[in-house]
Amino acid sequence: LINYQGKGSLLFNLRNQGLVSSLKSKVSPIYKGMSSFKISAYITDKGIKNIDKLLEIVIQYIEFLKKESLNENLYNNIKDT
Repeated sequence: LINYQGKGSLLFNLRNQGLVSSLKSKVSPIYKGMSSFKISAYITDKGIKNIDKLLEIVIQYIEFLKKESLNENLYNNIKDT
C-alpha cells in the first residue's frame, strides 16, 4: 500500500505538498526469518527544509495502514484503480 500512487496515497499527499517528487518501498529478505523494509524518496528542497513534517506524515501513514490495511473498502478502492 505504500507504493500505491493514487489519490489519498502517501506519495499523492507528499507530492501535493511539494515535499517529494517520488517514493517507493521495498521488503528484502536478509536471512531466514528476517527482512528489511525500506522507503526511498526523492526529497525536494522544500522537503529537506520541512523534514520533520515529511517524517511525521510518513509515520502517520504507516500508523493509518496498521489500523486500516485489512479494511475491505480501502482494499477495493485501491484494487479498482
